[in-house]
Amino acid sequence: MSEEEIPREKKIESLLFAPLSDEEFARIYQKLRSVKVPEGVKICREGEEGDSIFIIVEGEVEVSKSLPETGEEKVLARLGPGDFFGEFGYFIDGRRHASVTALSDLELLEITKADMDEITQQYPQVKEVMLKFYKERVLDNLLAFSPLTQGFSPQERRKLIEKFKLQEYQEGEVVVEEGEEGDAMFLIKSGKAEVTTIDPRDKRRLTLARLGPGDFFGEVSLIKNKPRTATVSALTPLEVMVIDRQSFQELTQEHPEIVDLLEQTIEKRVEDTIKRIREKK
Repeated sequence: MSEEEIPREKKIESLLFAPLSDEEFARIYQKLRSVKVPEGVKICREGEEGDSIFIIVEGEVEVSKSLPETGEEKVLARLGPGDFFGEFGYFIDGRRHASVTALSDLELLEITKADMDEITQQYPQVKEVMLKFYKERVLDNLLAFSPLTQGFSPQERRKLIEKFKLQEYQEGEVVVEEGEEGDAMFLIKSGKAEVTTIDPRDKRRLTLARLGPGDFFGEVSLIKNKPRTATVSALTPLEVMVIDRQSFQELTQEHPEIVDLLEQTIEKRVEDTIKRIREKK
């Protein structure tokens, strides 16, 4: 199929195929299946099987995910022409990790996993684009469900992502050490961490908590300007999003409610520490 044979309305400015020339896109166009979806229909349902990827030609969709505590759906994003979705199932486990609902009548282009594998083998730059957006959306989902930032709008979360840097730690590696100066706060992206402190009575290490994705630590040093009050170590390979003091101050100026939330968290963690020490008597 030549470029001239591609229907004009299908020549969308898709981010997914942006690295391809018109000639290269013409070669893979025959692998794309046109799908029309009426307004109100769910194209993807969270938890269902599915690893194909959809590109929006016309219309708009809403992406939502269930809150773990209540099951209530939280809107993560709205996508329009040129945007794509479905990459989570492609990269992870062949299941939908969010629900996608048509906000208007839609025209989509669908690509199966088998065809996408063939495309990315021939044009690896397409996979690079898809992987970049996948990583950004993983971080956006993390922020959407973290107690610290779940009240942020999608636009605010995207802006916040730019303030964080990603760091990785191996199992057993210390992320922060009790007593050292701290100039950053951490949000766990993946993996598990253990929080410990030295019991002042017998100098033995006492486990205070275990943390997982969405949990945060290091807030005391930034809020109270004090040394680290506990040691945090990686129980598994660990990925954390790190925000430094300057970026944190900028964030709290824009969202002062975060300081109140952190103050409450600090108070609760102090109470938990005292309780754990008393229980050890």
